[in-house]
Amino acid sequence: MKKNSLTTAIIAGVAGVAGLAGVAHAVNLNADGIGQVLLYPYYTTNGGNTTLIQVVNTSDVGKAVKVRFLESLNSKEVLDFNLYMSPYDVWTANIHENAEGKVGIVTPDKSCIVPNRVMPDAEGNVRFTEFLDFEFGYWRPDRLGLTASANNISRKAQGHIEVIEMGDLYGFAHRYALHGTHGGEWRPENCGWFQAQWFTPGSAANPTWLYQSGSSNAADGNNFGRAQSYVASPGSVYWSDGPMPELVTGEDRRRPGAGGLFGSAYIVNVADGTAFSYNAEALNGFLTIDERDTDFLEDTNLHHAPGTVYPALWQAANYYDIATESYWSTSTVFDALGNALTFAFQRAAIDPTAPTAVGLPSPDAVSAVLSARYIMNEYAVNGFSSATSDWVVTFPTKQLHTYRPRTGPCSQPTGTRPFSCAQGAGRNGAVGDNIFDGYWPEEYELSYWDREELEPFTPPNPGDVSPLPPPGQQQVFAFGAEANVLTFYTEDTTAETVLSAPLGVAGGGYTFPLEAAFESGWARIGFQKQYMNVPAQDVVPGAETGAWRINGLPVIGFWAAKHVNAFAGPDITAYYNLIHRHRVTRDIAVDTQTAP
Repeated sequence: MKKNSLTTAIIAGVAGVAGLAGVAHAVNLNADGIGQVLLYPYYTTNGGNTTLIQVVNTSDVGKAVKVRFLESLNSKEVLDFNLYMSPYDVWTANIHENAEGKVGIVTPDKSCIVPNRVMPDAEGNVRFTEFLDFEFGYWRPDRLGLTASANNISRKAQGHIEVIEMGDLYGFAHRYALHGTHGGEWRPENCGWFQAQWFTPGSAANPTWLYQSGSSNAADGNNFGRAQSYVASPGSVYWSDGPMPELVTGEDRRRPGAGGLFGSAYIVNVADGTAFSYNAEALNGFLTIDERDTDFLEDTNLHHAPGTVYPALWQAANYYDIATESYWSTSTVFDALGNALTFAFQRAAIDPTAPTAVGLPSPDAVSAVLSARYIMNEYAVNGFSSATSDWVVTFPTKQLHTYRPRTGPCSQPTGTRPFSCAQGAGRNGAVGDNIFDGYWPEEYELSYWDREELEPFTPPNPGDVSPLPPPGQQQVFAFGAEANVLTFYTEDTTAETVLSAPLGVAGGGYTFPLEAAFESGWARIGFQKQYMNVPAQDVVPGAETGAWRINGLPVIGFWAAKHVNAFAGPDITAYYNLIHRHRVTRDIAVDTQTAP
């Protein structure tokens, strides 16, 4: 069967799943960098670095946005909060280590945040908000034996970032987030209103968001912290039901879908004179269900309380099937030939308070669009410019696949794929119920070439990779953390790094020695053993469909390089910095084929 026919077949097959006719939206990796979800591959405060982040709202309506910082080892939250942006707003923050050795953020930005202690105070003074270790330290310690304060600081010092749109603001929320001149300064009209909405109990006559969430303390309650008033689902076609006295404008503001966020980060080291900037990866079509299409507002609404782990990447949904009362997540993935393949995943009904091996959430739709069989990039080390090269390799959905009960040394309960093994199980919000049995490294293969297409005389030997394994264990190329840094150097020199990730799995840092003559060129990392199955779609008359296999791992990252010119001028040393997003090759194939 020809590839184009296969492409047509699977799209037709998706349209037949549970009546999924007319699906117009799907999770996709937006090449233009604008979307509903932003993924930042790496932040760091190691080695004197600080990381500056920006979130931009390009929409003409305000946004409710979840901002979440995740540590590098197994993506435990170290901080999250709700950000309420005005139209065309930009929010900025600085992740750094303060004079007391604590890691956290400061933001001079006046956009509304709940809890408001993250914002500048009433006099405009910035406040330091420390990253927290509750999810892996003293309150809910995992089983890694890393509960000492020094180790917790090292875990918080680097990681990755998620930004998820929770919805469009309307009514009072839209009005109070708008910037204007208030009290002699340019700022939102009333950030205190957002704080009160989540910290005031309210009543049926005056339903604050805390009251709507079904919880009196803003923790996960029966409704998992959801609230609806004045925040429309990201999938809503319009954000106003018509003229309302509390609207800034009275007309019915119709608009096409949602999204409109983009972001960037800058990793800056003042002492070393380096700055590396990158764009956040953007996912669109994450949630496109119009609240007016169903009566299930509590399910389509992504507006969750601060202090919860929601919304999460497993909550992607862009179709609701009324007949079966089920949600579906569809993904559009472009294969190596540029064909658009659309896959459908049924989103199971999840009870986060009582997960099971089958019922735990799994972000298949997001993982599908990020999966890569190979990642490729350049490297440069030593040479006339004393170059230094680090690769960041981050698996942003790994924890959501692998945080499941492990029944043996390497077991794979439902939902673990494409990752190799379950890493434990637990649930959010339960004291001590945090069974993380330990990381399971993801193996890979590495090849490299110089700029004249020469390959090394001796193939890369995993035994050369630092650090070496304990006695009796076989060394393989493998990434153990979820945000990893691989430093390249030549075997006749000492490894130099720009991002300063500590060596070893807990630190996420690895080194790779190149042959002495290979000071510049390109390399390729291949994920050979990992894959995700896509179940067979319903057969549509006249089309052939079947089960599919997406080979590789969901991965994002970049190459960061520093070049030094010690002779730029009399007593002048110049630094040249660059960063390149990884290139990827997708590998998608029919696993089993069925015919009508």
